[in-house]
Amino acid sequence: MLRNYENALAKHGGTVVFADKTRETLQLVKDGREIWVEVTAEFTGKYGLTIVEREAMKQEIVANAETFSNDLRSTGHVAVYGIFLIPIRRISNLNRPRLSRKSPSCCRRTQV
Repeated sequence: MLRNYENALAKHGGTVVFADKTRETLQLVKDGREIWVEVTAEFTGKYGLTIVEREAMKQEIVANAETFSNDLRSTGHVAVYGIFLIPIRRISNLNRPRLSRKSPSCCRRTQV
């Protein structure tokens, strides 16, 4: 089964990106389109086929600065729908020197 898909894509200019006993990843670039195919076939007769076509993300911007400015002046805030923010851990402390865990000399115990 794997070889059937490999041969079919090879006829159209496709290439094998990865292959092992049970799985193949194939790529076809033709007429400005990029298509990726993953074929899996197990010895039990179970098989899978995943086809993905790459394309540029469509930009749909419906907001404008004038609307934001008017809302900000009239209500003091602006509601922006459809944008989801994911919290990111602060990494600004990575460049700071670490403080020593040793006690200052004035606080150390000395034996007499």
